Amino acid sequence: MSPGRLIDILSPIVDTLEQAHGLGIIHRDIKPGNIYVLSSETPVDVRLIDFGLAKIKNARPLTRDGMIMGSPSYIAPEVWKGDASILDFRMDIYSFGAIVFRALAGRVPFDSPNIRDKVKLITTAPRPSLRELRDDLPEGIDAWVEQVLAIDPDQRFRKIRAAYHALLDCLDPVPGGGAPPVRER
Repeated sequence: MSPGRLIDILSPIVDTLEQAHGLGIIHRDIKPGNIYVLSSETPVDVRLIDFGLAKIKNARPLTRDGMIMGSPSYIAPEVWKGDASILDFRMDIYSFGAIVFRALAGRVPFDSPNIRDKVKLITTAPRPSLRELRDDLPEGIDAWVEQVLAIDPDQRFRKIRAAYHALLDCLDPVPGGGAPPVRER
């Protein structure tokens, strides 16, 4: 997918997640199958659907500690580790990053036919390089991937809007070679 097309599709998804997170709702199942494109004409009409696994702040959880639900390629490392006490909005940010990676690379960040090996890659392997797969992308894209897909949630962006703005800055650097503006992490 072209970066421009991806940005058009992501904008309404980021708006939805920002609103949900502001209300204390974690989607927990962000994946391509839950992004519904109603119209691809400008402006793009896109919806984030299926909040069936959502976690609402201070509500009784749908799952018990150690229980994992979702699509394996988009599940954050901390979820695989099974500690529900550290689950927060950053798991949605990881899933967002995995979607961006798949859209730009044509494959998920970590893949293996064996689920055990896939989980090991997600939870321990170095983060993959988008530039190795798409040399037409700017050099800064790999630093963005490192942060958005970080194993440690404390190393990830703290807000979905910050991850999105950093992606925009990376894909559309300031003309004339200057550094893009620093945005909130």
